[in-house]
Amino acid sequence: MLFRSHYRGQPGVDQFELLAHLTGYTVLKGLTRNHPDAHFGNALLTRLPVEGTTTVDLSVPLRAPRGALVAEIKGPGGPVRVCNVHLGLDPWERREQVTRVARVLDDAPTTPTLVLGDFNEWRALPPYLEPMAKRLPGCAMPESYHARRPMLRFDRIYASPELALERAHCIHAPVAKHASDHLPVVASLSWRS
Repeated sequence: MLFRSHYRGQPGVDQFELLAHLTGYTVLKGLTRNHPDAHFGNALLTRLPVEGTTTVDLSVPLRAPRGALVAEIKGPGGPVRVCNVHLGLDPWERREQVTRVARVLDDAPTTPTLVLGDFNEWRALPPYLEPMAKRLPGCAMPESYHARRPMLRFDRIYASPELALERAHCIHAPVAKHASDHLPVVASLSWRS
C-alpha cells in the first residue's frame, strides 16, 4: 500500500499511526520521502509477528523516489517474506527496479515470498517481469485502476510456489474509490502441503 501522511487530509495527522489505531494492526513503514510537510512511502499492515524489516531504495535518477518494504513475517506455516513495491511510471525505470527486487529475492531463495503493490504496468507479462513471474508463479492482478472505472491491472500480488493464491478481487466500496485512485486488492492464500 502507498500512504501519505501530513499532506492531504487533516494537517498534523500521521496516517501510518492512524491506521494502526483504527485497525489494531502493526503498521510497518517504508518511507521514500520524509520531510516536515509530507511523508511518502509504502506501508504493510499485519496481525502476525514481524521478525524484521528492510527498506530497498528503488529510485532512479531524475524520477520520483520509489521504494520497496521487505518484511519477514512469522506466518502460521512458517516464515514468509513480504515485499511491498511501488514501481515507476516508465518501462525502463520499472526494468531497473524489478532487477533490484530480484536481487533481494535471491538473498533467501527458499523463503516463501509474496511481492505485491503498485507495479504501474498495464500489460499482463512484459519481458522485464518474466524473471519474477518464473520465481513467483502465482499471480493475482484484478482490474484496480482507475478506482472510478477500473480497467487496468496495475496492482499485483506475486506468490512463490509454496503459497497458493486461491482468490483475489478488488474492493469496490465507495470509501475505497474515495481513498485512492487505485482500488485495494484482496487475496486469499494458503500454504501448499
